[in-house]
Amino acid sequence: MEGSSLKLLGAGIAMVGSLGAGIGLGLIFASWISAIARNPSAEAKFRQIGEKCVADGKPGVEVVTYQDKPSGMRMLQTDRADVLMSDSGGIGQAIAMQPNEFERAFTIKTDFKVGPGFSKTQTVLRDAVFEAIKLLQADGTQASLMEKYHVDPSLQLPVEMFTQ
Repeated sequence: MEGSSLKLLGAGIAMVGSLGAGIGLGLIFASWISAIARNPSAEAKFRQIGEKCVADGKPGVEVVTYQDKPSGMRMLQTDRADVLMSDSGGIGQAIAMQPNEFERAFTIKTDFKVGPGFSKTQTVLRDAVFEAIKLLQADGTQASLMEKYHVDPSLQLPVEMFTQ
């Protein structure tokens, strides 16, 4: 392997190695999914459920979006919201930090895909990061980091390359 490729591989591994802080914030390169805050289709689905509730003579579901996770958590704490839909990692971290305040109701697995984006000219770096993540998954490091930052390790999926 030539020197510049080794440097990029090192940079990729260093970047992936810093995932602990990102996972601690409920992120692995990006949020897994923030259903209401960042997903218009989920918001629309909850609005449909609310309409069905009203049609059945039950109270409707009021959907309120939040700007960021701390704002959403404050909405729960001040009884301005009953439920916060967010990524599993962020919820796990919030529960770990305030176990008397919050609890996880359940986890929804989706086919929502997240990952790093690279310039099309950075194929060597892209490939280095991809291989580094595969190694971190194979040796159990990613699962250990997920446990450390209160993310359910069963949510880990094999890394896949999507270039489209």
